[in-house]
Amino acid sequence: MRILILFACAFVLCQSCSKTSTPPTPATPPKPDTPNFPVSLYNPKPLDTLNNWVRVGRVAHDLEDIWFTSNSAGFIATDSCLLKTADNGITWTKIPNTSYQYLYNLQFIDDQNGFVQGVRELGITQDGGTTWELKTLPDNSILYFQFVTATTGFYADNVQGIKKTTDAGSHWTSVLTSAQRNFPFYFLDSLRGFSMGGGDFSVSTNGGSNWALKTAHVTTYDNRFYKMQFIDTPTGYCATPNGLIKSIDGGITWANCLAATTTFMIPYFIDANNGYCLDRNTIYKTTNGGQTWTISCKLPSDNFSGFHFLDMNTGWASTFGGYFLRLK
Repeated sequence: MRILILFACAFVLCQSCSKTSTPPTPATPPKPDTPNFPVSLYNPKPLDTLNNWVRVGRVAHDLEDIWFTSNSAGFIATDSCLLKTADNGITWTKIPNTSYQYLYNLQFIDDQNGFVQGVRELGITQDGGTTWELKTLPDNSILYFQFVTATTGFYADNVQGIKKTTDAGSHWTSVLTSAQRNFPFYFLDSLRGFSMGGGDFSVSTNGGSNWALKTAHVTTYDNRFYKMQFIDTPTGYCATPNGLIKSIDGGITWANCLAATTTFMIPYFIDANNGYCLDRNTIYKTTNGGQTWTISCKLPSDNFSGFHFLDMNTGWASTFGGYFLRLK
């Protein structure tokens, strides 16, 4: 379902996702400072709106993203390493040889093949996360990435555009460049892709080799766009500073479906009707394709950094403050 995840843009986002001005809350216990990253359980704060979520614990790191491959096996990208759990988040351990600096986005395409992206690094596992190989990316302002198979993937650079690999990150070629910056994109498969490059929305049907402009000058504050997700060829969502926008005609027209003034937003849809949207300290839920939304979870003094769902009733979320939560 977590952007559903950056160099200068990432640092701006992370800074803007810091704690907001809220009424005073009870002091938060300090993060545990031990080398084995044990879990410490905390009671929910009085102002939390956890609903069906439970705060499982906290580790001594800023958490950047979270991903589970099953009900028990999960991974967290932190500011300095990768952590894994085999018991649904009750205990976490550091994965050896993953002491990388600032890993932002996690993705597994199955229970064996996974990827983690940093500013200029790509970590790859082919054995379910037991071992990881680190590869250096050719650009140094990576915003987003996505793999559609174990070998074919894409990333968006804030300056260079979208690049593609067909050999699991060993080599990359440019598939979309533009004078505009900020390139959220999404591929339904190895052929069908979508991009919102600086407000110009384009579609590819051949894996990025060619792009057809569908609409130009989709405007938002500061002309920024965040994570994008398409459910099928006509139906897609794109997060913006003005909220979540939706298209039902393949990107020809867009309309706001979740109004917000935000600096960090990720859509995560299970199907055409059911999905979630992360907006800084709040996770929203919809069961009618974004026509209406309810608050699934809200934090008063921390911000979510990522989330992931196996289905509408099975999910996890991470926070910049080091907490991880589970949907009951």
